[in-house]
Amino acid sequence: MRKVLEEDRKLLESDLWLAEKFTKGQAWADLIGLANHKEGFIFKRGIEIIIKRGQCGWSERRLGQRWRWSRGRVNLFLKWLEKKQQIKQQKDNLN
Repeated sequence: MRKVLEEDRKLLESDLWLAEKFTKGQAWADLIGLANHKEGFIFKRGIEIIIKRGQCGWSERRLGQRWRWSRGRVNLFLKWLEKKQQIKQQKDNLN
C-alpha cells in the first residue's frame, strides 16, 4: 500500500469535504487523515506538545466544530471507537 502523500491530505481541507455535517464514516476517515504521518508538535497555552506519528492533536471541541457535531456527540463517538479498539485516547488538561 502506498504512503499517503501531502497531496492526498488536501482532500481533508476541500470545501466539498467540509461542506456538510459529517457522518460517522466521514468522521472516522477524517480522524485517520488528521493523524500525523510523522512526528511533529503543537503549542497549547505556550506549552510544546509532541505529536507522534499516528497521533492526532485535536481537541473534542475542535473536532466538533469541524464535523458540525456537539462536543457530547464527539465524546461518545471517540469512546465508542476506543471500545471497539480502533483508537486509544490520551487526554490532558490543556484544552
